[in-house]
Amino acid sequence: MPRQTTDSQTPPNRVLNAILLHTEQSVQFRVNNPMTAKNDPLLLQKQVNHCKAVLDRYRKFRGLTSEERKTRRFLRHEVRRLTAAAYPKIATRLLYNKVINAGLNWLLGRYANYTRHKKQLDSVQQYIATDLNYSNISQVMKEHGFDQSLERPLKSHMTHGLSEFTLSYYDIKTPDTTFFLNFKKVPDTDAYYFESFEARNRPDWKTRVKSHAQPPVITVSLLDEYALDASQASRLAAGRPVEAEINGKLTWLTYDAYSPTGIKRAYVDLDRVLEQYPIKELHQEGSRATLINSLKQGNEPLVHLLVDAERQMPAHISLSSDLTDLNFRDGSIGPLDMKRILKDGYPAEALLRTIQTAQTDLNKTRSSRLTMA
Repeated sequence: MPRQTTDSQTPPNRVLNAILLHTEQSVQFRVNNPMTAKNDPLLLQKQVNHCKAVLDRYRKFRGLTSEERKTRRFLRHEVRRLTAAAYPKIATRLLYNKVINAGLNWLLGRYANYTRHKKQLDSVQQYIATDLNYSNISQVMKEHGFDQSLERPLKSHMTHGLSEFTLSYYDIKTPDTTFFLNFKKVPDTDAYYFESFEARNRPDWKTRVKSHAQPPVITVSLLDEYALDASQASRLAAGRPVEAEINGKLTWLTYDAYSPTGIKRAYVDLDRVLEQYPIKELHQEGSRATLINSLKQGNEPLVHLLVDAERQMPAHISLSSDLTDLNFRDGSIGPLDMKRILKDGYPAEALLRTIQTAQTDLNKTRSSRLTMA
């Protein structure tokens, strides 16, 4: 917490520092208990009691500086104002109306002193609240897979007291996804929270050139029964289903363009889907468990398909978005029509030549770009 700054020529304001000690604890309580309003009668009474204790300590204290006496006068006014807020009556509501009270303070010659102290306390409260809010929000972000620091933009937005704001987020761990993180302030409190985020798929350059369709977007609310993490959301936005825990039960989720959030629950008989294809790993106990677990996380594990008794073909697989089939992909040539390949007995040599040709073309394209650059 920032204490009163002084230099070697200026003595510390002991009265003000005594107030700031309670201010720090009060702000911490309100941020960590966001459903408690600023004008909660119990908190106001606690604040009144503290102010009275400080006044009692320094009422007849000898050797107070000029600044300490000014703070003591401010404190007497705060006791009356806080008491009126804790036990409101028609007369006190009028008297401590901001406009009326400002005019009265001006007439009594105490406006400048009151305003200066109020701004100083408000500044300290904002500093503490912003720092604590950032710490709390950062912890929640990390729990949901957002590890990159957003300290500067987060604190800047909270300092302005905005009711809500959005920050863009990119992580090298999920290069095919752009995130938008949404933050909100609990009304009538000092507390901010991480409310939701959107995950938008970023297709590779080939897909962008071929298709003009808008990339898939899913919305995850941290208030929902399933609060997905960044990795799961990234895979859903890429059209790969994931298994998540909802109310203690594992449930499959998949992308749905017609859902407001882009997500819907689904059912899949994973064994039946997998057994449509001659996948070598399905017949190896350890490999089968690893394969199934990887698919449940929305990954694209590498498998080997038994084209015939002598030949195996490697390919990456993933569940289709409707959870009824598998998608196959080669790292060089992209999607594979595996049913046609297996049906027609597509020669492994021809497939290898196709992959090699595609890889050669890709290398030429990269070389051309480097030359132009």
